[in-house]
Amino acid sequence: MFQHAGTTQMTGDTVTGDTANGGQGGGIFTDGGSITLSATTVAGNNPNQCVPALAGC
Repeated sequence: MFQHAGTTQMTGDTVTGDTANGGQGGGIFTDGGSITLSATTVAGNNPNQCVPALAGC
């Protein structure tokens, strides 16, 4: 999922098996705004940019 701005809320969703090929993302990428996850699974993605403090990066 790519978010440029605004507010996104994901509830009961699954984000898995995504890959960023020369771009941004590979799961969830935000370029501004906020994303709220509730009962949402994010796993098994292959990002090319991520925050090292997050598990799996």
